[in-house]
Amino acid sequence: MLHPIVLEPGSRIAEAIGVTEIVGASFHHQGIDEIAPGMTVVGRSPDGLIEAMEHEDRWILGVQWHPEDTAQTDWHQQSLYDALVVQAREYAAAHA
Repeated sequence: MLHPIVLEPGSRIAEAIGVTEIVGASFHHQGIDEIAPGMTVVGRSPDGLIEAMEHEDRWILGVQWHPEDTAQTDWHQQSLYDALVVQAREYAAAHA
């Protein structure tokens, strides 16, 4: 099911995707209730379900929707993967 997801402005996920509202694909019958220490909720669906979170200090992201389902036709979804590759390259270069 495709549905809107609202992201916090300035969040790493919003910056990676380039927008603060996106349509994501979800097929879940369960949702996130509590997040781990150090993580912050940065995205929700209209019904309040947590859809995105990220670490307060590091580039660690989590999404509840399935960007892989629409990345081929939705460049916003693909941008999430592209940002991950950039972060991995920068980390590797800094620790080489």
